[in-house]
Amino acid sequence: QVEPDSLMWSRTSVDGLGITSGARMTASAVPGGYAAIVSDGTVTRLARTASLVAPAWQVKDITAPQPVMRDLTALGTSLYCLGCSDTDAAGALLVSADQGETWSDTGQTWSTILGAYDDTLLLGVAPAAAVTAM
Repeated sequence: QVEPDSLMWSRTSVDGLGITSGARMTASAVPGGYAAIVSDGTVTRLARTASLVAPAWQVKDITAPQPVMRDLTALGTSLYCLGCSDTDAAGALLVSADQGETWSDTGQTWSTILGAYDDTLLLGVAPAAAVTAM
């Protein structure tokens, strides 16, 4: 059984990412392929590949604006994710206009990124609150 909002990747699809025990990963389909951000708490890497069938990961160390980056989502030519600490339920909405190499804080805080629909980023607030769009 699979959680409906998660991507299932075979072990061979992620072997080239350097994932160690306890590392965190967030991934998304992006224009031209797939992107993943992997962090072990010390090093954060951006990985891109055109295919998950025969992945040829291009891996680059990046400077993470937050200790934890999650909910990676592509919208148009930009990437969005939430940045937070290990203990935060909500995170700062981060945006990258260069496919994940550099990130900037939008100044907004959200609980989750639900995804992208049409030209809209769907964001969720605290569990009892309504869902909103940006």
